[in-house]
Amino acid sequence: MDDFQRQQSNINFWQGEAFSKSNELINKTQDAHDARMGQIDAEKKAKAAIDEAKQYESETDYLLHLGTKLADKLETVQKQLEQSKEEIQLYKDLLSKPFAEIAAYHKGFNATYESQKELLAGWIVSQKAFRELSMNFGEEMGKTQEDITELAKISKLNVLENNTKYGNDAKDIEFVLPYVDSIKAKMQQ
Repeated sequence: MDDFQRQQSNINFWQGEAFSKSNELINKTQDAHDARMGQIDAEKKAKAAIDEAKQYESETDYLLHLGTKLADKLETVQKQLEQSKEEIQLYKDLLSKPFAEIAAYHKGFNATYESQKELLAGWIVSQKAFRELSMNFGEEMGKTQEDITELAKISKLNVLENNTKYGNDAKDIEFVLPYVDSIKAKMQQ
């Protein structure tokens, strides 16, 4: 082998070595670059996970706060419900008492109660006046008080059975209809 060929062989050898080293450096640089990119990607993922965790923590705090507020509201509503139940029971108990006791407790009811008592008092006076008038007419016809009382019972039964001469039938008075049978039963006692 001559010098030129040796030199050429040496050059080829060193070129091969340089090329090999160059490829190694390129591979190491690529590996370093890939590692750095992986590190950056991992850092991004870690930051995203931290941000997500902070968001969850914030939402959890909000939900806990909301849950506390709801629990407080529920407790308030339960107390109000209990008070309402007690008030309902008070009114139920009150409604089972005589009207005079209800009127003494509730002033609004008292006005209505007094108005109805006045209406009832007027009705009673009218009934007494008609009774007096009936007794006067009965005496003028020669009837005794017992006769007149018996005629009044017959007239009352005619009203209840819708069999009156002048249209004074019970069927025309809705308020009376539910009590027709019980009134008849009491008359027979």
